[in-house]
Amino acid sequence: MDHLHLVSEQIEREALVSLHACCPSDTKQALGLELVEVADGIAACSTKDPSILLNRTLGLGMTSPVTDQAVRQVHITYEKRSIDSYFLHVYQESLSASAQTELRKFV
Repeated sequence: MDHLHLVSEQIEREALVSLHACCPSDTKQALGLELVEVADGIAACSTKDPSILLNRTLGLGMTSPVTDQAVRQVHITYEKRSIDSYFLHVYQESLSASAQTELRKFV
């Protein structure tokens, strides 16, 4: 991942973490908000709102290439919470060949 992409991903990830940290507890509960660490990324989950703005994974590939296992773990994270739609933000250059193959299963 080039420097500009890395910095951009760090900013977006911190904004997502801050959104969850600053969210009032009653709102957090009403939306079913949860943050889950997956590989070197973070999956934001909302069991009460199907929006991909609240159901998104950021940060994969920041410290190491994205593996097929990481892609599967993201899918499992949302599947366990009965979340059908989510956004997985990854940079092409961060994907291993096996991760690219795995991603095709979920598109």
